[in-house]
Amino acid sequence: MKYLVDTNVCIFLMKNTYPAMTRRFLSMDPSDFYISSVTLYELEYGAEKSKWGERNRNNLMLFLSPFSIIPFDSNDAYYAGKIRNYLEEKGTLIGPYDIQIAAQGLARNMVVLTHNVDEFKRVPDLKTEDWVA
Repeated sequence: MKYLVDTNVCIFLMKNTYPAMTRRFLSMDPSDFYISSVTLYELEYGAEKSKWGERNRNNLMLFLSPFSIIPFDSNDAYYAGKIRNYLEEKGTLIGPYDIQIAAQGLARNMVVLTHNVDEFKRVPDLKTEDWVA
């Protein structure tokens, strides 16, 4: 199974917020986990706005080193457009970055690993897992 790791899970892992989740993550094959370029953007922004920006950015680069980064491409944009239209019609819109991450998960048949399941479960056919719950 291939996992697309959401921003909140990256933060939890970097801070070891949930030790059981961290242990589970470390027990698995690192090649099964991917980071979206959208998540990378969110993490870079968080590091930049932090009062310990340089230290946090160095920690971020160390954390990201085993992951493959998936760029947001034209096929992802196609899926994102479909998702946004569907959610707008239903009146259940989610954030634009979550739409992009969901689109990448759908386009690649990946499981989105997130603690934000209330948002992502609105996207039809998207597989999600929450290792905190």
